[in-house]
Amino acid sequence: MQKSDIPMGSEFGPNQVSLARVLELAEENAGDRRAFTEAVAQEYGWPVKTANNTPLSMGKYLLLDEDAQLTEMGENLLSLKSQPDEMYNEFARHILLHLHGLDVVNAIDTLTRAGEKPGQLTISEFLKIQGIYAPPSSTHISKLCGWLRYAGVFRSEKPFEGLDMDRVAELIGINQDETDFLAEMSAKQRAVLKALCNLPMATLPDEEPLRANELRGYTETLYGVTFNPKISLMKY
Repeated sequence: MQKSDIPMGSEFGPNQVSLARVLELAEENAGDRRAFTEAVAQEYGWPVKTANNTPLSMGKYLLLDEDAQLTEMGENLLSLKSQPDEMYNEFARHILLHLHGLDVVNAIDTLTRAGEKPGQLTISEFLKIQGIYAPPSSTHISKLCGWLRYAGVFRSEKPFEGLDMDRVAELIGINQDETDFLAEMSAKQRAVLKALCNLPMATLPDEEPLRANELRGYTETLYGVTFNPKISLMKY
């Protein structure tokens, strides 16, 4: 079965759990996945088997690592629990920039502009053309959009309606033209661009050439993409 590029959200939707509360439970049971799962089951009255999806989904959202410890992002969100607006804004920014959230909202924006009604199937089909896979029968996209709604990205309670692209631009610090430009880039091109923004550099590239093999390796390690070493990065 093909792996989804959109994080799963089973038992981790905004209509199912409190973000601050599950982060608290994760911290209280740090390093013990079983104990965390049982705490979630008790908190929400779910069978343990059902509650097991919560840590799995939090891992896909990069909030929990393989050792059942909060990631840096998870700890950052937890530190903002007394400021829920800021917490949800930060989470939305994380989703947009690191979890294909920007691809999802651009797909919805494009479909809406074309006069089509965005839905799980039409959005997943649009993303598939861009090389981004989301199971058409899953709720991954709707759960992701649900979290974005908490930050004002969607102004309607109806699924995929009321998208505010100005709010998207405000959250990630770029304008509409720039979001359109990013939408036209392939996933590998965006990965290289993000790597260039985050690459630790001992010297400035304009003073000493940046080695393509170092950039390629850093991008592959950080963002999980794979490049053909025989093809120049400029051709992706």
